[in-house]
Amino acid sequence: HMYYTHSDRKIVREGMSKLEPLDQKLIEERFWEEMTNQEISERHHLNNYEIEDSFDRSFEFLRNYCLGHRSFSLSDLEC
Repeated sequence: HMYYTHSDRKIVREGMSKLEPLDQKLIEERFWEEMTNQEISERHHLNNYEIEDSFDRSFEFLRNYCLGHRSFSLSDLEC
């Protein structure tokens, strides 16, 4: 199991704030509001490929952003 610290959550929030507004909104809807891709698709008039592309881009950015912080609890792991 992976456990995240208060500092980790702060770093993730900082990274989220640096995403493009639509990418940020899609992640919030999918993971905080627990909407399905279909619901997101209908709300934003996007196809599933566009949504998945946004997630891929966002996750790559967030991974690099978080692991780039020495205080992030997983920053010393090889991924």
